[in-house]
Amino acid sequence: MLTSVWYAGFVRSNADADDLRATIPTAESKPEKAPPCFRPLRFHRHAAVETQHEDGRQDGHSTQEAGQSAQDIVHASWSCAAVVVDASLRLWPEPKKGWCFSRSQQDVRAFVGADNINAYIDEKTGQLVPIDGAGTAVDSQSWLSVSVNWQGKVLAISEDIVLLFDSLKDVMNAGQAEASGPEQVYDFKGKGSRDPFQGRRPDELKVVAGGGHFLLYATGQNEGSSSSLSRPHQLWSLGDNRFGQLGRRTRSLSDYTVQPVAFFSPSEGFPTHIKRAAAGLRHNAVLTVDGDVYVWGWNAERQLGEASSKLVRRPELLTLSSGNSNVEDEIVSVSDIDCGNDHTAVVLQDGSVWTSGSNEHGQLGALINADFTEHSASFEAECRTAAGWKRCAPFGMGTTEHHATRVLCGPWTTFVVAADTADHDVSSCRDA
Repeated sequence: MLTSVWYAGFVRSNADADDLRATIPTAESKPEKAPPCFRPLRFHRHAAVETQHEDGRQDGHSTQEAGQSAQDIVHASWSCAAVVVDASLRLWPEPKKGWCFSRSQQDVRAFVGADNINAYIDEKTGQLVPIDGAGTAVDSQSWLSVSVNWQGKVLAISEDIVLLFDSLKDVMNAGQAEASGPEQVYDFKGKGSRDPFQGRRPDELKVVAGGGHFLLYATGQNEGSSSSLSRPHQLWSLGDNRFGQLGRRTRSLSDYTVQPVAFFSPSEGFPTHIKRAAAGLRHNAVLTVDGDVYVWGWNAERQLGEASSKLVRRPELLTLSSGNSNVEDEIVSVSDIDCGNDHTAVVLQDGSVWTSGSNEHGQLGALINADFTEHSASFEAECRTAAGWKRCAPFGMGTTEHHATRVLCGPWTTFVVAADTADHDVSSCRDA
């Protein structure tokens, strides 16, 4: 089965970004037939063309044609994304000059960077390798997971410890004289009744970063096994809590003590375990293995959908209607989630994509009615669906021909991986 990557929104170094925003209908334009809001992510081929003039002059210029298409995406930053093209990892958009990044999927554990993609974790050694063409690790430490928030702080997890650094440069230069020493957040060998990890590192512990906060979550548990929920906690938070994004009772500017988010703790009665956690600028979303989604944090742009208030301190269950008017309050199952700065995207089990929140840069991938303006970030009442979310329909996504499988958000971009279950021609769609 073939897969393809589609995107909507703004990527800073993409020269076509303004063209995408121009396709969103406004009160002034009101096109008779609105163009699609998602575009296929493709790499361009550049060719030199010489023109012969009647007076004998010759001049040259380059043309740009659509080239290879991406089949998957693994990381998104403000400036670029790391995508899979024919089993190789590449950066998109590619630099116009200089070297071209290309690595095998088997060589890269994860990419690191928020404003840009600055490094990757080598799969074999666990070392951070800078993405500058050199391909040489500068740090001997082996890392399991590393994430950078929008304040530039870095949370890094190794086999034995969680470390907080002031910058990615300090992580890359760890152990060198000019590097600032990290603040030890937690030693997995520690003990005590208030120990958030109970003296051991959970299997498959991962970290995601928001604007000024971090979430750590445990996966890798076997669903249905007797031990899957034996751990007292499975989600932890630290950092900025001014907008309730840490899931704690008190608000604070900076609290870098690792504490469990009690709502998701099996010891507090949470019945299932986490499949994925996502962090936005000031909000979060958690997907469980049962297909339920919980959201909390800042909701000024309706990035939490129809949540109960502008500031949600306690996680709330997200309800989405399939849009079937014959079934009242039909709740559908979710297969994937992610958060941008001020928007949230989910993929349902039926392969459809739903988004909510800011659409300032077209990142919702949904057509807005005449009440949309450039600085009006959320949907008006008449543009909402039953649950306040908007269903995206890039090239018929959600039909039998195209089935969304994954979603990944940059700050102002939504990327969708779609499985093409029937032959179709995407040449009529506008190229990235």
